[in-house]
Amino acid sequence: MNFDESISHLTPGLLTIGIPTYNSGSQLNEVFTSVNLLGLDQSEYEILIVDNCSTDNTEEVILLATEHFKNIRYIRNETNIGRIPNWNKVILNAAGEFLLIMNSNDRFTEFEMSRYLELLKRQPEIALLFTDIKFYDHVYPAWKQEGVLGLNSYLRKTMLETEYLEFHSLGLLQQHIFRTGQLKAFNVLFDPSIPRTTDRVFVAEAIKAGGGCFYYVPKVMVSWHMSNQRYHYNVHQGAQFNFDELWGNEFRANMSLAKLADIPPQDMIQAQLKSAAFHSTIAKLRSMKEKYLRKPARAEGLEVPTAKFFYKFLKTTALLEEIRINPLEARLQAIVRVAKWYFRSLKIMRYNQRSLSAIISKP
Repeated sequence: MNFDESISHLTPGLLTIGIPTYNSGSQLNEVFTSVNLLGLDQSEYEILIVDNCSTDNTEEVILLATEHFKNIRYIRNETNIGRIPNWNKVILNAAGEFLLIMNSNDRFTEFEMSRYLELLKRQPEIALLFTDIKFYDHVYPAWKQEGVLGLNSYLRKTMLETEYLEFHSLGLLQQHIFRTGQLKAFNVLFDPSIPRTTDRVFVAEAIKAGGGCFYYVPKVMVSWHMSNQRYHYNVHQGAQFNFDELWGNEFRANMSLAKLADIPPQDMIQAQLKSAAFHSTIAKLRSMKEKYLRKPARAEGLEVPTAKFFYKFLKTTALLEEIRINPLEARLQAIVRVAKWYFRSLKIMRYNQRSLSAIISKP
């Protein structure tokens, strides 16, 4: 795949809302309705739908929607090309100056889109916009400050420091507004070899291609929903555990981020070891609670009970690659972090690490 592919009848507009879809006929009308919450005139954006050869009523739903949304552009693949190649096809066919990639499971919230598109137009040195996202009942990452962040310093803080073991990283794909021209000029595409974490690397590569800085705004743009139709549901909540899809993807994506942000490999492996120890410690505590207090442990994704396998994988990888790490230090730091985590859940301690003031540059 390359960017020489031509597209005809480009829809004019400042923004492309790209929706890669497959058998989402029951979801799309709610997505279309939520687009109105962005406060844009239809002349300012296009809705680009790339249908991966759906077998349900997706095409019929889109046809009916064009009666209200004259700016819909619909592309239907002749065959199912796969989930990640379909995402890439959205980039290839985007006509707007800016690109937002949306999933049919998710919904937009009230958001001053025009204000932030204008900000991106005024500040070309900013690679992209990074917003909050509503995930279940909480907002993520909900930093306190708005402003410009550097990729290297941001990743070093959120991925290496013990206080950020939840791995805030660069968020989910739907939290970002990209510059379409930069993606195409630097051939920034999604990597099909890491389907679970490909958006994480994609966002970092987009920032790097755009000069290394991005703008964070603590406002929710999208509400993310975990439904059983999602790929991520099967990986995180499914009945069968697939190590490569869950932890193999995690490792390869994080090592790619380390390379992009000039983080030494041993530092990134040590940080992941800490994270694995954190999750496995929580799993042990919940198991003890269930066994000795006869109280069922809270339902959790597969990443918590299987983190022990990731911990062993990291130790083996470091040994084979002759990379020096400190498992004891990782365990101790994880235990301290778990203690703080429980104290905060009981409201004994305040949750006060949401500041990025050390690395953010106010405009």
